[in-house]
Amino acid sequence: MRVLHLNNPAKVGWVLAQAQRRLGLEATVVLTHSRHWHHRYDVDLSSYDTSTLSGKYGVGRELLRLVQGCDLLHYHGAPVSQGYRDLLLWAVGLGKPVFLHHHGSEVRGRPYPWLASRLSRHRFVSTPDLLSWVPAAEWIPNPVLLEQLPRTAPPASERPLLVHAPTDREVKNTEAVLAAVAELRQRGVDFDFRLVENCTHQETVAALRQADIVVDWVNPRFGIYGVLSIEAMALGRPAVCTLSPGLYEESELPVIPASPAELAGVLQHLIAAPESRKRIGAAGRRFVLKHHHPGQIALRVLRAYREWA
Repeated sequence: MRVLHLNNPAKVGWVLAQAQRRLGLEATVVLTHSRHWHHRYDVDLSSYDTSTLSGKYGVGRELLRLVQGCDLLHYHGAPVSQGYRDLLLWAVGLGKPVFLHHHGSEVRGRPYPWLASRLSRHRFVSTPDLLSWVPAAEWIPNPVLLEQLPRTAPPASERPLLVHAPTDREVKNTEAVLAAVAELRQRGVDFDFRLVENCTHQETVAALRQADIVVDWVNPRFGIYGVLSIEAMALGRPAVCTLSPGLYEESELPVIPASPAELAGVLQHLIAAPESRKRIGAAGRRFVLKHHHPGQIALRVLRAYREWA
């Protein structure tokens, strides 16, 4: 089976493609536009200037060739925007099943396009809140490359290190994180803080390895944990997020919930409790192995391919 992944938000397309190759599938990841969350790919079409007619023709020619050579299209991102409506129509016209995979802002809080439902055989979402916005979708938890995220102990230090690594300050509510850090300093709590921005993925993971505590999303608008939290848990680090009640099985999820108002208190408790951090970190690693293992995720996606293609 030849799978064409179009785009790679949060590295999901690339990680999934690697796991699919281990299952014997031919998986190709294509990048069509340059964005900070694209990390790895097989084919780069982002150099075409799509503001020109020749650029649009060049991208279209290459995409048509790639679609003709695949058995199914696994499309990550906006369903029928950014000029890709024609691509989905080509795929359907060529008899190629289309699977849409949504990762957040392209569908959250918006009416789902009728044409996207008509053109796609099946739809995946990467976080459970998106089930409210995408009809008849299946939640597929984000996979991570576990071989790049071995569980390690943080460096020995008397001052615990808090790390926050937003790709978008507004979405992650970084202002609430900075306010909590300032409040802790006013209370006289002894710790270090590092804000990680505008870095490569490798640099971000290196910062997570140095961390004792990782603060991810602190935004009640979303109430989810993201790839950064998954990577932190894989490394054995406690991850702190604002979680919507009832969205996850709280009895099993080791992510530490904290609203913006609660954040300073939750962090102060963690800073003072190294044994608790160690226990939560170990539980996080087990959770990732159970729910975010790329091999398991690839098998779930393959079952959907076979059922709906």
